[in-house]
Amino acid sequence: MKRYFSLVGNTEQGERLLQALAQPEKQHLSDLVKNPLRLMLLCRTWENEEEAGKLPDTQAQLYQGKRIVYGQRSR
Repeated sequence: MKRYFSLVGNTEQGERLLQALAQPEKQHLSDLVKNPLRLMLLCRTWENEEEAGKLPDTQAQLYQGKRIVYGQRSR
């Protein structure tokens, strides 16, 4: 995660994501993002302006966020 945000030049955003994941109610997401694809999806979702500051509550919401990653918008 830190590597991703340092590559895109926004380490502060990566630190905020780590802080958000440290919240007890988001512990389940920490387990989900052990998979590299899901980790990238979470980072890209967090990075996106529309989603900034929001974490998905479920794995399904994480995959719905992929529409933003690939340039498609939810209807």
